[in-house]
Amino acid sequence: MPAGATLIVLGVRKRWTRPRGGEQARPPAWMASLDGATAGRALLLGALLSGAKVLGDGLSGLGR
Repeated sequence: MPAGATLIVLGVRKRWTRPRGGEQARPPAWMASLDGATAGRALLLGALLSGAKVLGDGLSGLGR
């Protein structure tokens, strides 16, 4: 029961703090930091994400 009430409170809070009308939503800080990424940093991020996908596929049995 407490978990359900917590989820309801979080949902209401999210609804109240969303952008109104024509306002632009601000991206999360980690996503905004990707705008200024260098080529090397982008390559590193791509390699990390590729590794995470392979690991996830292997753990779920899809990598056969």
